[in-house]
Amino acid sequence: MDTRSIFPTQDSFHNHSFLSFVNCYENDADISKPVKAFIPCRYPNTFLSTESLTKEITNTEIVDYDNLLKAVDTMNAKEVDKWIKMTKKNIQTPHKLQSLVTLFGCVLIYFVIFGMMNGCLSILKPLLSTIHGDFKADTIVFPYLILSFLLISATNKIFEKLNIDTYLAVLLGSFYYTIGLIVFSLLTYNYYANVIAMVFMGLGASMLLLPTTKTVNTWFDKHICLAQSMLWLGANAGTLIMPYTLKSLIFNFNLKIASNYLVLLCSFLFFIAGFCCVDNFDYLIREKLSKRQSYLNKNKQKNSTSKKVNQISFALMILTTTIIENLNSCFRINIVYLFMSYGINFFSVNDYYASMNCSGIFGALIVGILADIGFEINLLQSIFLLLTGLTNILIWVPGFHGTSLKMKIAVVLQGFLFSGVCTSNSLGINLKIRNNNFNQKFSLLCMIQSLGCLPLFEILQMQSNKSNKYYFICMSALLISTSLLSFTTYALRKIRRKEVKVEQKTSQNIYTL
Repeated sequence: MDTRSIFPTQDSFHNHSFLSFVNCYENDADISKPVKAFIPCRYPNTFLSTESLTKEITNTEIVDYDNLLKAVDTMNAKEVDKWIKMTKKNIQTPHKLQSLVTLFGCVLIYFVIFGMMNGCLSILKPLLSTIHGDFKADTIVFPYLILSFLLISATNKIFEKLNIDTYLAVLLGSFYYTIGLIVFSLLTYNYYANVIAMVFMGLGASMLLLPTTKTVNTWFDKHICLAQSMLWLGANAGTLIMPYTLKSLIFNFNLKIASNYLVLLCSFLFFIAGFCCVDNFDYLIREKLSKRQSYLNKNKQKNSTSKKVNQISFALMILTTTIIENLNSCFRINIVYLFMSYGINFFSVNDYYASMNCSGIFGALIVGILADIGFEINLLQSIFLLLTGLTNILIWVPGFHGTSLKMKIAVVLQGFLFSGVCTSNSLGINLKIRNNNFNQKFSLLCMIQSLGCLPLFEILQMQSNKSNKYYFICMSALLISTSLLSFTTYALRKIRRKEVKVEQKTSQNIYTL
């Protein structure tokens, strides 16, 4: 069979023909012997007749992506090796325009999700506290924060079972997220409707986060760090623009009208993102073949020492991620409260908040550039964590006493450092698990992160009830401790690399003898 036939179906996704080719095989395990092919319509199109869609053709040069991806699970070692060699011969450089378009769509999704999470909720929480009380305001906010990450594992399982790709996952996630926004806009002052709205938004976010992060991995290889940092740049841009827009609308109209405009903005951005986000199927096939190969060869390559080091490293990553992401969310959601406690009026917060989020954009960009040129990501993360903890101690803990200059310095540094911490954390996760069961490990990380949300929020809430000083002392202690965890992960990776080099030298010496 002509090996060039592996990839023709991908063109149908890129040129928007919406046709996929399905082969009928004599044996599922022997995908190299296609007999007949049909042309069904993957996405129904009313302008095409039924006869043209079911027309039978004989073609031995077409292999469907869906069938090939399914068949990998039943392949034996010889078949896997054969297909890996064939795909290596046919490796194509990802289409630059399509990769950039997909990245743009993913950035828009991060813009909306984190713009709402870290931006708009900080504006809504004081207003909801005024309407419903502090406890009910927390009850409204928490479902979005927790379910956005807790449900990723469940939605990922469903998508895998139903063979749903990124394009359809983005459509489904956008639909549920928009439903939540519509419920909130229609019943803005109803407590129970607000809770239901946040549940739908959390469900939609959980459907969007994993496919978005994963699809960027499929399109970028050489500049993966810079590409992933663009997602967090989008998140920081959303945290800057969306709350500013919401506050301006509330000031000029009211909360209900402002939420209606918010629905239009988010649904429009999701609509654009839906057309942009597609998977790189070349990458997905190669990834699945390599997974199958490692599974078949796992008994030959078993190394208990490296396995333990990897397990410890992954456990440290889970703990680090849980602390970092929840501290960042807690700080950003309560930032308006903190400003107001220092004597700043609710409608005068804009300048400080904008300064913090502008510096956050630069923080994400600088971390992405440093990681892209080869700076060790765990070392970078530990430095940013340490600096963030020291900033809290030196600037926030003494208090401002109405000094606007100190406040501006504090928020600019805080925005820059927290953005750098979160970006380096995301890059560390992607580099560590990108080629090693990404979906399962990413889902697990997010689930534990969401479960750690309530305890951390409660600890910080107890300290903030005493004073801002105790709040920031507690946060600084957690950040500095996490810096040590991140540095330990870096040390473990260095040790493991040295062991690998020694093993390689030993094997070379044995071969020479």
